[in-house]
Amino acid sequence: MELGKGKLLRTGLNALHQAVHPIHGLAWTDGNQVVLTDLRLHSGEVKFGDSKVIGQFECVCGLSWAPPVADDTPVLLAVQHEKHVTVWQLCPSPMESSKWLTSQTCEIRGSLPILPQGCVWHPKCAILTVLTAQDVSIFPNVHSDDSQVKADINTQGRIHCACWTQDGLRLVVA
Repeated sequence: MELGKGKLLRTGLNALHQAVHPIHGLAWTDGNQVVLTDLRLHSGEVKFGDSKVIGQFECVCGLSWAPPVADDTPVLLAVQHEKHVTVWQLCPSPMESSKWLTSQTCEIRGSLPILPQGCVWHPKCAILTVLTAQDVSIFPNVHSDDSQVKADINTQGRIHCACWTQDGLRLVVA
């Protein structure tokens, strides 16, 4: 299956990591807008459904879904820009069952550019980690604010990437 063609920075190995949500489908960007495309599995093949633009931006560098927590909580999507991240929530519309309401929950700004794939969600809850070359910030309450905890990293070198352990007890930073 080919989704499209384009140049990816470096190898692009994780370009679709955290891009597919089990309910909302595929979140993708052309660099200026964020689009949701329905995906359905029919007879073992993936079928694309309708697409809907959920946001227009000056520059979008990446997207990632928060892990699904519970059926009654809004779904979160992190939109990564060059020097900031916006977190959006999608809620079912009370008027129409097939429509979703989109609203921004918080905006995370920094003085340094965010690393490629610099938004890392905790595997079990809506905790967002944002990486720059020099620091790691953890945002424990992205549903309602941009309060943060700076990780104490004792290193002289650059930060390249990070990931949570599967149990969510540790954050590994390289």
